[in-house]
Amino acid sequence: MAEVLCRLNDEKLGAIPPNEFISTAEQTGLIASLTEIVLEEACAFAASYRAAHPNTSMRGVSVNFSAVQFIQNDLAETVLAIVRKHGIPPSFLRIEITESAIAANPDTVRSFMNTMNEQGVKFYLDDFGTGYSNVALMLELPFDVVKLDKSILKSIAEDDRGHLFLEHLIACFTSTGSYVLCEGVETAEQRSMLRQCGCTLMQGYLLSKPLPPSEAAAIIAKHDKGA
Repeated sequence: MAEVLCRLNDEKLGAIPPNEFISTAEQTGLIASLTEIVLEEACAFAASYRAAHPNTSMRGVSVNFSAVQFIQNDLAETVLAIVRKHGIPPSFLRIEITESAIAANPDTVRSFMNTMNEQGVKFYLDDFGTGYSNVALMLELPFDVVKLDKSILKSIAEDDRGHLFLEHLIACFTSTGSYVLCEGVETAEQRSMLRQCGCTLMQGYLLSKPLPPSEAAAIIAKHDKGA
């Protein structure tokens, strides 16, 4: 599984953090076009890698969607058209949505998710635990994976009660049919603790830093070979 991240580098300013240019793109209305570009790149990467490695263990690519995306009336049609253009199965696409996006547009998000889910597209709930949690709403929506925000991992690192809470939280989501992925894993100790709590899906610098497409493909190919 690979998450597609957007990075912006300026010749004079250097690397511009996502929390700066993403918010600007949302405020100026450019986020829809930016997301389409990212989705195009993600699908092109997936199609190219799958063609070169037909037996790959890679199961999909995930793309983050902003709350602003859901004001588009033709969002589902646009996304599916891009997926079909590149010849990858819809089930290979994962769309990540934050709790804040759901809170801002609950009915629109629900309709979009149901339409896309019928086509095989999977959904990840991003940054769970950042202050917008509505468990009842989460249970209504077809999330394949719940991604726990890295702040949760940091807050329970040295706390036995925190470990117990995390263990029960993971068990709760698992019992509803969702997998749990923990973000921000940076140490072997954190990985071991998460495994003890029942979490097998992880993301963070311990596993890999963000990489350009060519380097990401090399890492995936290495994993495919069992190296």
